[in-house]
Amino acid sequence: MWAEVRVTVRVPSFSILVPAYERAEALALTLGKLEPYASEDCEVVVVDDYSQSSEVRDAVRDFPFVRYIRAPKNLGVIGARNFGYGHLLGDIIINLDDDSYPVVGNFLERIKEKFQSDANIGIVGFNIRTPDGRLTWRLDSKLREVRAYVGCGNAWSRDLYQKVGGYSDLFFRQGEELEHCMRAIDAGFVIAPMPDLIVQHDQSPINRNIPKHNAHELANHLKRSVLSAPAIFLPEGVARWLILLFVRRKIINWRELWLELGHPNRGLRQAIARRSPISVHSFKKVRALNRAEKMNAATIRT
Repeated sequence: MWAEVRVTVRVPSFSILVPAYERAEALALTLGKLEPYASEDCEVVVVDDYSQSSEVRDAVRDFPFVRYIRAPKNLGVIGARNFGYGHLLGDIIINLDDDSYPVVGNFLERIKEKFQSDANIGIVGFNIRTPDGRLTWRLDSKLREVRAYVGCGNAWSRDLYQKVGGYSDLFFRQGEELEHCMRAIDAGFVIAPMPDLIVQHDQSPINRNIPKHNAHELANHLKRSVLSAPAIFLPEGVARWLILLFVRRKIINWRELWLELGHPNRGLRQAIARRSPISVHSFKKVRALNRAEKMNAATIRT
C-alpha cells in the first residue's frame, strides 16, 4: 500500500521583477540594495533581455538569492517584463528597473499595507527620485488616486494581473504604462500613489538616446490613441499627436519613428486591427485624474 505524501510549497507574498540588458554595473548596485528584502517570502527575479555579453549573468552570480531567467531573444524592456511575469510566484508583483531601487525602510510591509487598505487597489505607484533630486510627487501630496505610474517603480496585485494582464506587445519601449493603466481603470481598479515610498532611479546613460526616445514616445502616443480611445475622442488624440510631432520635429529620430509605426508586428496597422477602446466613462475618469494631478502639482508649487 502506498502512503500518501503531501508536499507543501510555500508561495512568496512578493515577487520583485528586474529586467536587465547589458548594464551589469547598475544591476549589481540594484541587487545589492534588494538583498535585505530577499527571503522565502520575497523572490527576486532578473530577466536578462538577451544581452550580447555575459556581464549580466556574471553580475547575478554574486547574488545567490536571485533567480536568473534569460529571454529567448531581445524583447525590449516591455517584452522582458511580460516574459518574466509568467515565471513569478508572488501575490504582489513589484516592478523595478536594473537601475532603480528603494531607499526607504519597511519597503515590503508598506506596500502590503497599502493594498490591504482598499480592496479596489490594483496598482501602487512609488515616488520616483531622479539623479537631480526631482520626485514624481511631493512628499506631502494628498492625491489618493492617479491615472498612471512610472514603470521603474510600482507594484501590482496578482488579481490585477490575472484580470488585466501585462503590457501590450504593441509597445517595444516606453508608453506601456498609461495604456496598461487605462485598461486597469476600465476594469474597475484603483491606481494608488505612495508619495512616501521613494525609489531612486539612477537613469544609467547606457541605452538612453533623446531623439530615439522621442521617436518611440510619439509612435506610442499615436498607437495608444488608436488602440484605446473611444471613437468620440479619437480625433482629438490624433490632433494632439500632430502637435507633438511639430513641436519635437528637430529632436526626433525620424527613421526610428517611421520604422516603429510601420513595424510588421507592432506598428500602426496592428493597433488599428486590435483596436479595443475603453468606455467613455473610464476615458473621462482618466482625463479627470490627469487634471487632478496637474492641479495638485500647481497648488503644491505655489
